[in-house]
Amino acid sequence: MPDKNVPIRHEGEPLASGRDTERASAARGDERRFARARRLWRPRVRAPAILALGLALLCAACGGTTNVAGEYSISLTNRDNGCAFADWEVGKTSTGIPVSITQDGSALTATVGGLAATFLDLWLGGHTYQGGLSGSSLELRLYGSRSRSQGNCAYTINSTIEAEIDGDVLTGTISYTAATNDNPDCAALEGCVSRQDFNGTRPPR
Repeated sequence: MPDKNVPIRHEGEPLASGRDTERASAARGDERRFARARRLWRPRVRAPAILALGLALLCAACGGTTNVAGEYSISLTNRDNGCAFADWEVGKTSTGIPVSITQDGSALTATVGGLAATFLDLWLGGHTYQGGLSGSSLELRLYGSRSRSQGNCAYTINSTIEAEIDGDVLTGTISYTAATNDNPDCAALEGCVSRQDFNGTRPPR
């Protein structure tokens, strides 16, 4: 039986020296040892282990929905009056405004209470904001239904709350914009924004 460690010589090839044969044999021996070492050190991860690792990574990434529900006491300050609303005094503050936020998953409802609710009903036509939560960020809107006029311009006022929750503290802005009938008399209201800054707290949870 021919020696497996002796290379086969094909017709026309020069004869290999004894040293060449030894080197070729040693190289094949090294390859066999490396292949055996790779098999021995190959990680043996079973399917259940892979599944458990995947579930752990998924749970770590998903996290839970931030809980923002509660009864808040709000303080707000008038800022820019880009829409030139009457009786708007920049820098004027109001405190102790009750706001109740309810939550269903990421869907939010904010209901303004007290005298502020009566004011919003007369000015905007409602006092309840609807919106959602993304991480710690809230965005809620109240689409005004109380019609107003300015010359031949008919319009309503919409309001948007944008806020961040940090523990039991809520901070953000309330902006007011005009939705018009696009009459030329509405030029002063197109794209205008009036803004209030606010902060509020709820009882510790």
